[in-house]
Amino acid sequence: MKTFWPVVWFAFLMVPESHGRGLSVREDLVQVANGQGIASPSYHGALFGQNPAGLVQNQRLKVQGGIASMDDSTANLKASGAVLAGNGVLGAGVGYSQFDSGAYASGTGALQWGAAGTLQSLSTTLGISGRSVSGGASTYDVGLFFDFIPRTRIAGVVKDAGNGLHLVGAGVQFMVDSMVDLVIDADYETRLKQGVVKPGFSLHTERVQFTAAYGFRYVGSTDLYLYSRMTAGIGIRIADSILLQYQYRSLPQHLVGLTLRLN
Repeated sequence: MKTFWPVVWFAFLMVPESHGRGLSVREDLVQVANGQGIASPSYHGALFGQNPAGLVQNQRLKVQGGIASMDDSTANLKASGAVLAGNGVLGAGVGYSQFDSGAYASGTGALQWGAAGTLQSLSTTLGISGRSVSGGASTYDVGLFFDFIPRTRIAGVVKDAGNGLHLVGAGVQFMVDSMVDLVIDADYETRLKQGVVKPGFSLHTERVQFTAAYGFRYVGSTDLYLYSRMTAGIGIRIADSILLQYQYRSLPQHLVGLTLRLN
């Protein structure tokens, strides 16, 4: 099972491409995720626990670094760094982080990797990301984008896919116009029977992206990969080669990121 999905992904990318209708935007308009990061992940968050299909949103070579506070102080700061590249059809990245979709224990780090590719004739994207946590087992996630409906994206993700369908998610993104899009994501833990649904919206201009979302637990009573009810973020294109991100999750958690584009 551990070798099955990488083989499928490789075969998927070998299929000849033709132009489809995909839902494609500039990478600096997806600096921060919307909802649960299933239908609308960020170009770097797709490497760090969001839908890995989002890695296809990378359009240039870049380095990205981040610092996260897992509370309202600076006493427990954690860091991440990554190299990402892509051309809007293929995208990939490798990085190292001390945090993911949830906070790791103090001092724990994880090596992250991922890649995604679009089959344009079907307006479909497949992505895979993996992580090796210090002192723990390696895991990987599989994600899909379906962009065959104009202005609409349907997405799905399987977390820790090597261990079966125990944590799955799905979402829909709808682009209202060139400045506004709406998202609704949902996930479900099949063994513990827990689930969260999270609607959100994104506003973007030529230089700024803003997102906000609010989650509701529709079944279960305990946290689902560190469930955070309120999330918000802002991404700013300071210059063509400099991008700045800030994200808030009501755990509380504050994340600040800086991206430098190299080409």
